[in-house]
Amino acid sequence: MDVVNETSYEPFAEDYLSTANDKFVFNQYERPYITSQLPEMNNLTVLDVGCATGFYSKYCQDRGAEIICVDASQKMVDYTVQLCSGKAEGHVHDIAQPMRFMKNDSVDVIICSLLLHYVEKWEGVLSEFHRILKNGGICVISTHHPISDYTRFNQKNY
Repeated sequence: MDVVNETSYEPFAEDYLSTANDKFVFNQYERPYITSQLPEMNNLTVLDVGCATGFYSKYCQDRGAEIICVDASQKMVDYTVQLCSGKAEGHVHDIAQPMRFMKNDSVDVIICSLLLHYVEKWEGVLSEFHRILKNGGICVISTHHPISDYTRFNQKNY
């Protein structure tokens, strides 16, 4: 298991786990879109990057996929593995660092939901995705709309 640095999201995990599944934007926009982009899951290996509440891990597992889940929070990884009846491979990891626990060309699908806006430099992350994704694999990425920062942090302009 990789060690996550002091900027860990661990302190926010409990609150996030207790509220995320009720959020309108997830249930009405983000999740329906992401799931509409996924292939048939039977016998595929899925990497759920930033697994959080485990929604995508469980969704894919229920459709026949093998799951590898990654998050910066131990609580979120544990929650996701438990949600998947202990059958998901979980890793606590800072996604800005190389995923040395992943082999080249080892996954069929990568789901990276609402995570990349937390990463300063995307090049390394996207290079890692390219390295571990099988030829012909699918990578589905979503990110937040900048208006959320505008409203959350009371900025003067958009």
